[in-house]
Amino acid sequence: YQVQVDGEIFVAPIVINAAGVYADEIHNMICEEKIRIVPRRGEYRLMDKNCGDLVNSTIFQQPSKMGKGILVTPTVHGNLLVGPTAEDIPDKQDVDTTAEGLTKVLNLGSNSVDALDGRQTITSFAGLRAHLVHEEPAEKSDFLIGEAEGHPGFIDVAGIESPGLTSAPAIGEYVARIVKNIYPAERKTDFIDSRKGIPSMALATEEEREALIRENPAFANVICRCELVTEGEILEAIHRPVGATTLDGVKRRTRAGMGRCQAGFCSPKTLEILSRELHLDLAQITKEGTGSEILTGKNKDTAPGEGGTWKRTQAPVGKEALHE
Repeated sequence: YQVQVDGEIFVAPIVINAAGVYADEIHNMICEEKIRIVPRRGEYRLMDKNCGDLVNSTIFQQPSKMGKGILVTPTVHGNLLVGPTAEDIPDKQDVDTTAEGLTKVLNLGSNSVDALDGRQTITSFAGLRAHLVHEEPAEKSDFLIGEAEGHPGFIDVAGIESPGLTSAPAIGEYVARIVKNIYPAERKTDFIDSRKGIPSMALATEEEREALIRENPAFANVICRCELVTEGEILEAIHRPVGATTLDGVKRRTRAGMGRCQAGFCSPKTLEILSRELHLDLAQITKEGTGSEILTGKNKDTAPGEGGTWKRTQAPVGKEALHE
């Protein structure tokens, strides 16, 4: 198989099609039996930890043809999660939330827990499920996993709806067995099957905190007050083998910015640390990659007569400049 990516061609005896909502487009390039994936958007409300003890287990409602319906569940970090909606949409990139959807989440969630208070929502988000519809025969199904008939080495992993996240490790092992039966791959003898987690001051005991601070005083510098995330944890996240390079990268690894203020207070400090450790100008630090830059320059660099136009500066930006 020849796979072209950004003008570069890769040749491989096996292709694993795990392209999510785009898995139908990849499948249909190869296979005679066509499939169609419809993005099914689900909107959620994440509520403050004040609400985290309203329930102590996940509460589901009666399922419908669109899915398991609105659930109310505590999270492992003490928040309350309510959702999702289920809406088939045409745009495979549309993860916007809507006023109608979030109202529906609250109203239907209140059927399970009447104490839900929408004012306790600290953030909302939406995701897309890859809802699989076979064109011929006209039947709906999900979890299309296996080697495509008549196309040796082309393996579909498509239409992974709920509970896809829970199933992911088992799916990975299953697909690995399929690959092994096709191609004489040998298990790597130097494969590292575990990783050391980033220390968490929020979860550590007093003794563990004291030991971390003795080892590195940066663990005493609290950056995210809502989630009690320290500079030491952020440094660990940045300097791991696959380190964080964006605000969202730090957030996913340490929870810095996931709290009540949703990064309102810690973002400038996290930007500073990323800039310093990665040796980048502050204006080069992004939220989630190219196109999501946080800063465009320093307002005091604007030349007279330019009408307030902001300029990007290439000079190193220090702490004092940030606070200007």
